[in-house]
Amino acid sequence: MINVFTITSPVQSNPELESVLRKQASVLTIPARKVILEAETTARGVYYISSGRTRHYLLGADGMEKVIMVLTAGWFFGETAGFLDVQTHLYVMTEELTELLFIPTTKFRALLRQNPSFNEAIMASFAYKNQLMCREIESQVFYTSRERLLQLLYFSADTTLAVDGNWYFLKHNYTQHELGTILGVSRVTISKFVNEFCNDGIIRVVNRRMQINIRHYDSLGRQMSVR
Repeated sequence: MINVFTITSPVQSNPELESVLRKQASVLTIPARKVILEAETTARGVYYISSGRTRHYLLGADGMEKVIMVLTAGWFFGETAGFLDVQTHLYVMTEELTELLFIPTTKFRALLRQNPSFNEAIMASFAYKNQLMCREIESQVFYTSRERLLQLLYFSADTTLAVDGNWYFLKHNYTQHELGTILGVSRVTISKFVNEFCNDGIIRVVNRRMQINIRHYDSLGRQMSVR
């Protein structure tokens, strides 16, 4: 199954691990739309997302933005810099009010030696990201932008509550510009796809928020499970 949306599938939050981290970390409360790290800077430590969302992206010389991943509660980031003592190559920005636990590099390395659960969590973070990056490459190579947008909508659906018995909200209310940035296409292309999906009954837009039809959601799930 393709996880085109880079990357909404969160690592499960671990309260026991988070308790250990809070004893070693500084707690940072960051407002939405705040750039935390810039490319070619030194992170000086590792971050753990206690709550909220962070967007990790590249920025071209022409100002074009390419989203690499979106991380939620339970994820680490900055592990590569922590291991290799190198500069980050991504920009990191909060998408909403976010609480981060920042572990300085010296404490990060000490925890790796002393705490097996922490060591395992960091290895799992690396493994998940590697798997998801492979899936993203597969998606870029083998699927059209239209298919990738459908997959994005599928993975973004909030299935905990049905609206009017037939619709799911999305977990995050992305603008068409943001969707284009994630998929690497223009806003005009996204607008065209959104209109097509509305006409086909796949989605509807209510008060500027997209909802996905439950029947089509189930159908998309069956199609992706056999790929």
